[in-house]
Amino acid sequence: MDSNQIVRPVAIAGGVTALLLALVPLLLVTYPPLQDLPNHLARIFILGLPPGHPLLDHYQPDWRPLPNLVTDVLLLGLAKIMPLALAAKFTVALIALGWLVAPMLLHWAIYRRHAVTPLLAAPFVFNQALQMAFLNFLLGTGLAVICFAIWVLLTNRRLAIRITAALAMGLLIYFSHLFAFAIFLIAIGIWELAAPSPPRGRLWLLASALLPALALYMLGKAQTSGQVLMAFQDWDGPLAFLAGRARQLIDFVATGDIWSLLTIGATTALLAASLAFARTRPDRRTGIICAVLALLFLLMPGYLLGGSNVDWRMLAPLILFVAGWITLDLGRRASVAIAVVLIGLASGETVVLAQKWQAGEALYRDFELIAAQVPVGATVAYSTPGLGTDGNVPGATSVLHFHGYLVIERQTVDPAIFALPGQQPLRRIDASFPATAADYDYALVASMEPTDPPADGTEVATTGIFRLYKLTR
Repeated sequence: MDSNQIVRPVAIAGGVTALLLALVPLLLVTYPPLQDLPNHLARIFILGLPPGHPLLDHYQPDWRPLPNLVTDVLLLGLAKIMPLALAAKFTVALIALGWLVAPMLLHWAIYRRHAVTPLLAAPFVFNQALQMAFLNFLLGTGLAVICFAIWVLLTNRRLAIRITAALAMGLLIYFSHLFAFAIFLIAIGIWELAAPSPPRGRLWLLASALLPALALYMLGKAQTSGQVLMAFQDWDGPLAFLAGRARQLIDFVATGDIWSLLTIGATTALLAASLAFARTRPDRRTGIICAVLALLFLLMPGYLLGGSNVDWRMLAPLILFVAGWITLDLGRRASVAIAVVLIGLASGETVVLAQKWQAGEALYRDFELIAAQVPVGATVAYSTPGLGTDGNVPGATSVLHFHGYLVIERQTVDPAIFALPGQQPLRRIDASFPATAADYDYALVASMEPTDPPADGTEVATTGIFRLYKLTR
């Protein structure tokens, strides 16, 4: 029996176990407690309303060939056959599946064999990008790596087949996320241009992946909101800069510093072992891709083309490519040992995250009791004083965008719904309403400390950190 047959069942068992671990926290909550998720789901709720619904007097669908549409389309479709909360869980589970499958498929495409080293991605499934609900980005990143693996597998196929695949994969990733599309272009560009001998028709291949999506981008972004195109962090010297990047790397694992440092340590050890001791030399072209992504993590701005946190988002594709690129020639015992370590890390993080998500579920239950006091169709001013710009509740989760649940459960008019021209397929018809305090019926405050009631406000209910006030117009 060859080594590939020996390692394959270990790799498959490890992948299935990692996926089951990723599903556990989803079973404990009504909605996945991800920062921006309530706001995104509110947009999906509005887009799925039947004609004539009162909320459509304030919002209008605005479908154009934009990037970042794939989860909107996916959630809209799922919401027709299941509750929106379950559709959100299914989407997160799909992201976790893609995150685990992508490096496994990449490893197979490069080396044509199974391995346990792609399980390195498992402890990173619940990362900071997921915690902030960058769903399009994460789904697109997984698709970019999967499509790159398919690109590698098609290397020796007929040019017509490769051009057709390039066109289809380019459009799929473009509609998933613009930055994921850029990662895909970087990867396939390096793969083709760094080939030992110039591949036939490589310019046609790259053009097939790039040009249709570029044309759609120019068409879809014809009307955009005013926005900063690029913004770098303040420069405080090289040491401060590197310390900041190290902090971003540690924070990328969403379960805290201890688990993050253990995960980074395991990654570093496997990477060093692959470079120093592997009998099969790590693939040169994929190594260049990893190096370029690491450089992008160091050099990218924090804000670019309307996207925030662009710098540390580069860690997502970097982790997936590194996990697929690392190669070690292992027998069954060594494979089992590495799989146990990586699944052990993922298990510990799942336990920590499950506790945090249960605390977030308790917050949602308190919010649900308060929301029941709000009349259907009311306008509600929502604020989170004292909780910082991200609305984080210590030991639990963020309540920054809980106002989105009011849209879903009470059909409230919300001026803070994500409906930016050129970024989402929804726009507000009257962007000036509600504009002043006189336009609101209620004020809902989330705060760890007692707060003064708003002017002309009468307290209606208090549950946990939430306080609801009826406003006198």
